[in-house]
Amino acid sequence: MGSWKLSGTEIYSRLDRTKVAVSENMDFYLIDFRENRILKYDRNGQLLRSIGQKGEGPGDFRGLWSVRYHQGVLYAFDTMSERVSLFAPNGDFLRSLPVPRSAVISITPVQKIINGWAYYDLEADEVILLDEDFGEATVLARGPHEVLPDLEARNRIKLVPERSSFSVNKDGSRLFLYNGSGEFLIEIYDVVKKQVIGRIAKDIPRVAFDKVWGEAVFEKTVARRTNLGSYQGVTFEPVYPDFLPVIVFLDTDPDGNLMVRRDAIVNKDAKALVFDENGKETDSRFPVHHLSKIIAVVDEWAYVATYHDEEFGIERILVSSLKDYNFSG
Repeated sequence: MGSWKLSGTEIYSRLDRTKVAVSENMDFYLIDFRENRILKYDRNGQLLRSIGQKGEGPGDFRGLWSVRYHQGVLYAFDTMSERVSLFAPNGDFLRSLPVPRSAVISITPVQKIINGWAYYDLEADEVILLDEDFGEATVLARGPHEVLPDLEARNRIKLVPERSSFSVNKDGSRLFLYNGSGEFLIEIYDVVKKQVIGRIAKDIPRVAFDKVWGEAVFEKTVARRTNLGSYQGVTFEPVYPDFLPVIVFLDTDPDGNLMVRRDAIVNKDAKALVFDENGKETDSRFPVHHLSKIIAVVDEWAYVATYHDEEFGIERILVSSLKDYNFSG
């Protein structure tokens, strides 16, 4: 397989590893946001099939949000319908299951684990486990995030708040959990044993929040929200923390290493840290700030989602060259 491109529409500009799923045969499933459907392409960029359509019937979509492919099943998460639809590799509809709305709109997409799923509930600031059929929720970690009533939350803008976060190792057997405590302490949770089997701790001093920077970001955020019709007439109020987060969020690279994101934009001394699945500090072959664009890795090749000059593409790049690759075009 080589690289390929699709032209002529801006819908592809938002595609990343949560919006593109890849089968074991290297077929690609892309979300078409405009038409609420999934487009299936082969490894050479040839369109094979359109899956689903706008609607409320079986296999239809009202608000496609993310897709995942796991063991011969394509999962399509729909925010508006609050359900996940399951499809065979050829695109035939199998069934739909209800999903908690907090799961399908989560800033951390639903992730597959052994015998179930995990997701982050932004409103409750909780990491939650679900069974294979997306039921029987279990709260695994709870952060300090202040839960606000809907009406009050509309006008309060929190700048870089401390929140809980999680990530999953390569085979779904372990979760890395951060509870938003403000300390660099990450628990390693064994999904099968259902217990914490290790911890990653570092003595990292907290950095005071820069209010001048925060005020500038607040003004930009207000301007962006004011442009949205639903926020017209709302007077916004900033909520500034005393300190910057020690950990912004957790991620996992294609090798299964834990990537601990820290906000280098705000704090230039904050570097991303990498640990193996046992908690030992290591290095990654992958650029931490562009993990979302890496759709698949096969042997020494990475398949990267690109959007340059109004063309979406899948670029085939040597993993050894990724850190020098220009992801921004």
